[in-house]
Amino acid sequence: MDLSKKNKELFRFLHLIFFFLFIFSFAQAQQLHPDQIQFLEKNAFPVLEKNRSAKNRWPKLKKTLAGKRIVLIGEFTHGAKEIFQLKNELMKYLYEELGFEVLLMESGIGELMSVNLQKDSLSPREMTYGLIGPWRTKANEDLMRWVKTEELELAGFDVQRSGQSFQEVLKTLGTSLSDWDVESLIQMELQFTIVARRLRSENYEAVKDLTLKLINRYQQLVDDLDQEGIVFEEYFLAYAKRTLINRKEFLLYFLQFSKNKDYRRRWEARDSMMADNIRWLLREVYPDKKVMISAHNFHIARFNEQEEVMGEMLQEQFGHQMYSIGVFAGAGELANNSRIKEALQPPASDHLDIKHLIGHLKAPFHFLPILTQRQPGDDWLHKPIVVNDSFIDLVGSNKLILAQHFDALLLIDKVSLPEFEY
Repeated sequence: MDLSKKNKELFRFLHLIFFFLFIFSFAQAQQLHPDQIQFLEKNAFPVLEKNRSAKNRWPKLKKTLAGKRIVLIGEFTHGAKEIFQLKNELMKYLYEELGFEVLLMESGIGELMSVNLQKDSLSPREMTYGLIGPWRTKANEDLMRWVKTEELELAGFDVQRSGQSFQEVLKTLGTSLSDWDVESLIQMELQFTIVARRLRSENYEAVKDLTLKLINRYQQLVDDLDQEGIVFEEYFLAYAKRTLINRKEFLLYFLQFSKNKDYRRRWEARDSMMADNIRWLLREVYPDKKVMISAHNFHIARFNEQEEVMGEMLQEQFGHQMYSIGVFAGAGELANNSRIKEALQPPASDHLDIKHLIGHLKAPFHFLPILTQRQPGDDWLHKPIVVNDSFIDLVGSNKLILAQHFDALLLIDKVSLPEFEY
C-alpha cells in the first residue's frame, strides 16, 4: 500500500470519527435527564385543549394570581399566529374569571387613546389601525371585536407612534383652542413624521434646529392646554397632554441618539418612558383596576443582564403585584417586523435549548409556572438556556436564566405566519 493510499484511508477514518462525535454531541444536547422530563410532566399544564371548558384551560391560575394587579404577557416575536391566539384566550380568561378589566398594549399611547374613545363607532378592523404594524392581523381584529363587545378599557403605553389615529384627538383640540386650528395641529404631526425619520439617519447638526423647534411647538401646545380651561370628557385632556409630552420626549432622546449613536441609551430611554406611561395609567386613569399588559418578552421581563428594561423598572414599584409570563415556541415560521417570513432556528447542538424542552411536551400549548420552591428537574430554569429567534439584548445574546426573567412560561409546539389585515 503506497503512502498516498494510506493518507486517504486515514483521512476517511478521521472524517468518520468527527462525524460520529458531532452526531453524539447533537444527541447529547437534546437528551433530557429523567428528572427534567418528570418535572415537565408534573408542572407543565396543557391549555386550550378541545372539549374542555374555559374555566379549566388555565390550571391553578386563580390561586397563582391571587393578589396580583398586573399580568404581563410576552411574546418572543410580534409575528406568529399561534402567539396571538394563545394570548387572546388567556386575556379572555383573565377578564372573565379573575376580573382584569383593562388591556394595555405595546402601541402608541395617543393612538390607542383615540381608538378607545371611538371604539363604539369603529369596526374591529379599524381599531387595529392604532396598533403597531406587525399586530394588524386577523387574530388581533378578533381581539378588538372582543374588546368592543365586552367594553374593556384599551390603552397604549409606547412612546413610539403607531399609526395616525391620534389625529382625531388633534382635530378635537383644534376646534376648541383659541390659538390653534386643526390644520396647524395636523401639520405638526406630519412634521413629526419627517423629523423622526431624519433623526434615525442624519447627524446631530443637520437635525438639531428643526427638532428643537418642533419640541418647543409641542411644549407650547401643552402649556396652552393648561391655560385654556376648556372642559373635555373625562381623561381626554390628560391623555392628550400625556401623548404630546411623549412626542416631545421621543424627539429629545432621538436627538441625543443622533449625537452620540448610543443604542443602549436609546433603548433604555424608550423602556423608561413606557414604564412611566404605565405608572401614569395605573395611578391617574385606572387606579382601582386590574390590568393586562401585552408586549415583547424583552420589555416585560423582570430582569435583563445587559439592558434596563420596562419590566425591571416596574418591579421596583409594583413588586409582588406583578406576574410576568414569557412566551416561546419550539418550531415553525414567523413574520419579522417587516412581515418577511423567517424559519425558527433548529435546536442548538452544543447547549441545552428551550426547544429541547418544548419537544418533550405532548400538547400544542402548555403553561408552566416557575415556582419559588426548587424541585428536582427544574435546573434548566435557573441556569443559562438557549432561546434563539428572539431579541434579548443589544450584544446579541441568545441565552437567558428564565427564572430571573419571568414568573411563568407559555410554551408553543409550533408557530406559523399571521394573517395580516392589509
